[in-house]
Order: sequence, then C-alpha cells, then structure tokens
Amino acid sequence: MSKTRIMSEETWLRHANPKSGWSRILSLPFLFPPIWYMSLFFANPLANWWPLVWLIIYGIWSAVNPRIFSKPDNYDNWASKGVLGEKIWTAKGERDIHFWMNVVSGIFFIPTIIVTYLQLFWEMMFFASIAFLMKMWFVDRMSFYYEKHQDEVILPD
Repeated sequence: MSKTRIMSEETWLRHANPKSGWSRILSLPFLFPPIWYMSLFFANPLANWWPLVWLIIYGIWSAVNPRIFSKPDNYDNWASKGVLGEKIWTAKGERDIHFWMNVVSGIFFIPTIIVTYLQLFWEMMFFASIAFLMKMWFVDRMSFYYEKHQDEVILPD
C-alpha cells in the first residue's frame, strides 16, 4: 500500500508542518536505546519490560506525529517542501534516483538495527549515519522536486 493511501490530504498537509518533520528527525536517536537493551527483555521479560514499552511508544509516536501538528502557516521552508515533494513523487510512483536513495537508506537501516541489538556501538554509528544522511539527502531532493512540480499540489489559503 502506498503512503498516499495511508495518509489523507489533510494528514499530508499537517505532516508538512516543519514541527512534524523536525520532531521526527530529532526523535530518531530515541529508537536505539530500547533496541540496544532488547536482549535484557528476551532474557527476562517480566523484569526488563521497559525496552518493549519504549519501542511501542516510539512506534505510536511515529504513527501519530504526522497527524498531531496543525497545518503550517506557510509552506515556504525546506521541511514543508520536502514533505510536499514526497507527496507528489509518491503519488506518481516513479522508480527514479529518489527511489534508489530510499532503498539505500533502508539497506543501511537494517544493519543499524542488527548491530544496535548486538551492542556494537561504532558499527551502529556508521550504519545509522549513512541511513540518516541518505534520508536527509532524499528530503533535500524532494524539496527541489516540489519546487519543480509545485503546480501539482493545491495548498489551502
């Protein structure tokens, strides 16, 4: 299922609020501590339940974040343009360089989760950094994509 079907027009516009984008970016480091300590949960779930609860809270935050912020006053900023560019690009379903940027980000994110669970700090930093940089580059390209295709989005007054 594509992201355009998961998120309504209203949700996309709320997600275009820079507070939504930046709070998601700044919350990423909070994903790693519960994964780092997940082996404690598997060793003794009753005594070490907090990593699982933390992951559930993080998942809920990721799901509600695009919906809890209001629409921005204007869309003339990098984060808003990045989200709106992604909306246009996702709706078209193009398999272009942007698609491959997302693939590379995902490819590096998978070992990030694995090495975090294995408590390999420097490896975690390496893979997480590459995944993060690829995601930021993707958002940057989406902001340019929006500027090129902005006539395809109708923004509220």
